[in-house]
Amino acid sequence: MIERFAEQEVAMVRSSFAGLRSQEIDEITSSLCFAKNLGFLGLRNSHFFATYARWQFIQFRPKTRQMPGAGETIAERIADLGSGDVVMVVAVRRLVKN
Repeated sequence: MIERFAEQEVAMVRSSFAGLRSQEIDEITSSLCFAKNLGFLGLRNSHFFATYARWQFIQFRPKTRQMPGAGETIAERIADLGSGDVVMVVAVRRLVKN
């Protein structure tokens, strides 16, 4: 059972990256590192992962923010976005019981 679960997870990670070209990965990396402001957006179960990603980025770059913050709406945060800003959207698929 554990082996089957691990195989499925590896297959999903491979399929996630299979369509990305090396140049696209370089462009994404550059955008994340050199954005004027960098936001991290995760809703529901994904909020924790977005918060953790932001924590990793604040170790080496300024001007990062969580979107939305406690008690805020997404609209309140995206209203401040401008040219040169980047938002990393984290979305974890919810598990559906069979």
